[in-house]
Amino acid sequence: MPEKKREARSVFYDLFDAPYAMEMEMRSKVYGAVLDEIARRKMKQKRIAEALNIHQPTVSDLLRGKIDKFSLGRLVTFAGKLGLHVTVTLGTRPAKKQAAKAVRAAA
Repeated sequence: MPEKKREARSVFYDLFDAPYAMEMEMRSKVYGAVLDEIARRKMKQKRIAEALNIHQPTVSDLLRGKIDKFSLGRLVTFAGKLGLHVTVTLGTRPAKKQAAKAVRAAA
């Protein structure tokens, strides 16, 4: 019998409730893209501060992985200042999952 494909899920969903996990996953993706672009350009801290219009201690927080200090909106702004385009795709949960929850609730 063929194995069912398991949907990949972020570890954030194991740690937090769904709304916060979704935000953390988005922040993580944008943060990673910002860091990748900084690395690709081989930017030094002074240049990062100028490009993002932030102070050096904030650059240090960014480079040291202190993602909790940056809102999703601020990270999206950083991405834009680096010439990156951020898109968000919204959708609903697959019907199968919703039906399974309804069955469990009824049992």
